[in-house]
Amino acid sequence: SAEYLSQKTSDDAFMNTCYQAFFGREADAGGKQGWLDALAQGKSREYVLDGFIGSAEFATTEFDSEIMHNVITRMLKEHGA
Repeated sequence: SAEYLSQKTSDDAFMNTCYQAFFGREADAGGKQGWLDALAQGKSREYVLDGFIGSAEFATTEFDSEIMHNVITRMLKEHGA
């Protein structure tokens, strides 16, 4: 949303949001740091979102597919992806 984008969310906050939205949990330190390193090296937030979508953990997580579609669509819009 425009409101979210105007907050200029930090990469750290973005990663926390990803872990909660995709996996319903807090980020593990190693995984989160790996994504933060990728962002610091110039990878886009869209790249990170694609990584979450394609992850084995996400594939085995049981969510209502319509809800997840809405969450992913919202995150892509919020993060300019």
